[in-house]
Formats: sequence, C-alpha cells, structure tokens
Amino acid sequence: MNSLKDFEKQVKTLIAGENWAEAYKICNQILGYDPENITFLKLKLHIEKEVKLINQRSIHAEIAKLEPLLKNKQYEDYLRQIAPLQTYVKDFPEIGDKIVQAKKLMDQDFQDRKDEALAEVVKEIKVKGDQLDFDLTLQKLDQLYKLNVNPGEVLNLQKKVKRNWIALQIKQNQGLLSSQKFEDMIIFLLKLKKVDPENTQIESLIKKVKTEYQVQKVENKKDFIFKTSEEIKTLFITQKYDKCIELSQRILDIDPKNLLAINYLKKAKIKADRQSQRFITSQILENFEKFPSTKYFQDGDYIKI
Repeated sequence: MNSLKDFEKQVKTLIAGENWAEAYKICNQILGYDPENITFLKLKLHIEKEVKLINQRSIHAEIAKLEPLLKNKQYEDYLRQIAPLQTYVKDFPEIGDKIVQAKKLMDQDFQDRKDEALAEVVKEIKVKGDQLDFDLTLQKLDQLYKLNVNPGEVLNLQKKVKRNWIALQIKQNQGLLSSQKFEDMIIFLLKLKKVDPENTQIESLIKKVKTEYQVQKVENKKDFIFKTSEEIKTLFITQKYDKCIELSQRILDIDPKNLLAINYLKKAKIKADRQSQRFITSQILENFEKFPSTKYFQDGDYIKI
C-alpha cells in the first residue's frame, strides 16, 4: 500500500514530466480523503499556476495566429476559430474582449457594405436616367430596406424610381393614350397603378379615360338610346312595366346618367309593384269565393267567443 510520501513523490515526478492532468488528478484524490493536507494543497496550487501560465502562452499564440483573419476582414472565420477558446474565458477575459471586438468590427463592416450598396444604387439612378433597369433597381432597394439601411431614404428612392419610370412609360405610350382604344388604355394605366397605387397622375388619367370612354359609348349608341327611349314611353303608357324596366336598365348600362331612363325605371318599378300587389289581392279574393259558405261553419258544433 502506497504511503502519502509515495503519492507525493509520484506527483512531483509527474510535474517534472509536465504530466499536469495526471498529477492534478492524484492531488484531488488525496484531498478528497484529507482536505487539509498542506503538502497536496500546495502541489495543487502549483499545478494550477503552472497550467494557467502554459494555457496563457498557448492562448496568446492561438489568438496571434488568428490576427490575419481580422486584418483581412474575415470576421466570420475568426469568430468560428476562436469559439473553442471560450472555455477559458473565465481565466482569460481577453478572449471575451477579442470576441466582442471581432463582432463589433463585423457589424461595422456589414453596415459599411450596406451603405456602399445604397450609394451605388443612388449613383446608378443619377447616371443612367431613362436607361435605368427599373426592376433590378427596385429589387436592390427592397433588399436594402429589409436590411434596415436608411429606410427613410430608401423609401424616398423607391418612390422616385417608380415615379420616373411611370412618367417614362406615359411618354413612350403617347400614341396609345391619344387613340380611341379606351379599353387598352385602361388596362395599360391599371398596370402602372399596380406599380405605384398612390400615384395621383395615374389616378387622374384613369378617370379622364373612363369619362371619354363613357362619352364615346353614348355617342356610338345614341340612335339605340333614342329609339329605346321612345319605346319605353309607349310601354309605360300601355302598362307593360316589366319590359319598361328592362329597356330602361339597358340604356343605363350604356349611359348611367340618362335622366329619362332613370325616371322611367323608378316610375315603372313603383307601377309594377302596385300591379303585382293588385294581382295577388284579386287571386286571394277569387280563391276565397271558392271556399265553403260561412253558414256551413255557423251550423257547426263549436263555441264562438
């Protein structure tokens, strides 16, 4: 059986051979049985001090090897490779300081690159003018907005790009906008409105085209409207209200503001309702006359109260 002197000698031999882990293990075993053993307490403290110095040199060497990554702005690689050293951060706070420094540098670099990207888009908008790739530019601005890069400025740029692009589209399609192809014009303008729903110029043009289209429809159908209006008058006089309502509605489908059709539609609906009510009443009375006489009920065996 080994004595404490034998264990002490073994620990010192292990220390001399720099077998720190095994020496530390034996010290802890002895102290587990004899916590106040001065000899092994001193040996344990000596081991901890030496190991700390060794680890410190190793850590400094590891950190020094990683420095080029910082200089080359390879921050993600730096953080990934320094991560295992976090185990020793309690004894070596400089590890934590290095990690914090790298994260700050990475954040700043990311912000700088975002600012550079925004500056590049601003330059493209200014230099290329009408030759600007509209879709690609808006995609870039949308990405920058999602990355929270000067969101106020990005939103203003988006509005500016959309406004300029719409103005260019209107300029390039003056032939269409000056034609009588109202349906094509409305489709074209609605596509532009989808790009920029708040564009007042587009809203004004859509309203103008729809008004002109309505005028044209009325003009093209003026003979039909005149003939149908006369027919409506006759139908109303002859009490053919349902047909009068149908033709009034056909006129209003073409000309929603036609006063004659509006007037006769209203009057015919009132007359038709009354006519329908009279018919229902007459049917009830006619059917009532076919009921058994009231005398039959009076002769019955029942109590009237």
